[in-house]
Order: sequence, then C-alpha cells, then structure tokens
Amino acid sequence: MLRAIFITSAMALMAAAPAASALTATQSVFKEVVKTNEAGVQSYERVDANTIIPGDRVIYALTYANDASESADDIVLTMPVPDVINFIDGSATENNANIVYSADGGASFGARAALTVVGENGTIRSATSEEITHIRWSLTQPISPGEQGELSFTGLLK
Repeated sequence: MLRAIFITSAMALMAAAPAASALTATQSVFKEVVKTNEAGVQSYERVDANTIIPGDRVIYALTYANDASESADDIVLTMPVPDVINFIDGSATENNANIVYSADGGASFGARAALTVVGENGTIRSATSEEITHIRWSLTQPISPGEQGELSFTGLLK
C-alpha cells in the first residue's frame, strides 16, 4: 500500500509522497451562485470564479486521484484559507475524512469547537470563523487505484 501526505498552498499543491506514487491533486476556485427555477425553488450552482466581488461566496475545491496501481493510505490534505476569505462554518466537506482546523497559520490544528486564540487582552477565547487560517482533512479510507474524490470549503470574499 502507498502511504502519502499531500499539503496544499493557496496557489499550488505540493505532494510530499513517495516519488513512485501517482497520487495527484488539483485545487480549483469557484463562485457559488443562487439559481431560482420557475417554481421559485432556489439551488446553488458552481461557476468559474472569473469575477468575484466582496460578499460573494467562493468555493475552494481540492480534487485528488490515485493514478497508481496500488491503494494509497494515510492521506492528509491541508488547504489554507486565503486572507481575503472569511471561512463559513460547516462548509468543509467531510467525504470520508476527519477534519481539523487552524487559527494560527497552520502551526497547530484542532477540532473546530475546541479551536482557541489569544485575544487582545491576553485571554484565551474561542476562534471565530473569520480567524480560521487552514483546514486539514485526514482521509479515513484508502484510495483505490483509479479512485478520485473531492474536498472543499466555502467562504465569503471580504
């Protein structure tokens, strides 16, 4: 079984996996728009994020694939939340993954409910969604040869 760790950055994905593996990941950015059908029912749709303005909902998606002939295990994917984005709580997808968050630039991670920061007066308080700097997914199942998946989160452009 292949063992790999993927780490993402805001602009590019770097793989810290064995050179023999063929695990790939691609980061994409979409704008989320609301569509209303003739019956007045609203749905959300992803469109290219060619033009976004403050207040727009932006989706950061990470698509991964195992192009190797062996299963891949112990996959960890970390995606930063850009400074211009306010993370929307509850928007990180959980597709067969455990999720932890960082509010200190990726130096430490923890469960969202337990995430804390040091306030202006030096007291420790719960981190707000706007203070989330990174999201980390640890996949709970091996990725079979040819299998692919996607993880994502949504934020608001400041």
